[in-house]
Amino acid sequence: MDLTEVAPQFDPELIAAMKAYLTAVDADDLDSLEPLYASDFANIRWDRRGFAANIRRETFLGFLRMWRRDGGHPEPAAEATRICATTRYGDEGAVLVLRTKAGRVGAYTFLWRREATGWRVVRELTFQDALPGVPDDAAPSAERL
Repeated sequence: MDLTEVAPQFDPELIAAMKAYLTAVDADDLDSLEPLYASDFANIRWDRRGFAANIRRETFLGFLRMWRRDGGHPEPAAEATRICATTRYGDEGAVLVLRTKAGRVGAYTFLWRREATGWRVVRELTFQDALPGVPDDAAPSAERL
């Protein structure tokens, strides 16, 4: 097999947009971060146990504002970030990111859309070990096949 056929893509525009987003996240810079979210943004999180949460833009921004007011994000700062691949399809694209926080790796897929004002995040899909606040004995939300 020719490995160049399966090599990841690295679109420079998507990488630049992703770096601007991550810089704003890491600096807790809501003034720079908020305009990067599309009006129909949703943060979709799920965990190993099958629990999921679908957080719409205003609710998600409300969390960010509350954490900022209360002294910062409850999760530790990222120790390492790796952009693993991008894919672009016209005015839309996806960026795969791994971030290490407190020794734990989180996997993220960011779906972007190019609008008249620039690239905007439409979806952030986040996989984590366990969603916070979900009791260990709760029934998962995943549908079984």
